[in-house]
Amino acid sequence: MGVDPGMFGSGSSDTSSSGKSAADLAADCRTGADANRKEECRIVAVVDSVQAFWKQTETAAGKPYQQAPTFLFTAV
Repeated sequence: MGVDPGMFGSGSSDTSSSGKSAADLAADCRTGADANRKEECRIVAVVDSVQAFWKQTETAAGKPYQQAPTFLFTAV
């Protein structure tokens, strides 16, 4: 359950509002156990699953799929 750091903005130096960089999330969110312990990792798992579904669906239909950017934030 890895994460593509590019999905959190323009690069690994981007940060979510939690202050974690995309690279930090990629390092922290590798397994289902990580998702069970950390809310951010659960969100990453859901996003990865949705992206994989649409990539497979669009590719099967002969269409290109461009991964949608994802940004994590919290209400203050």
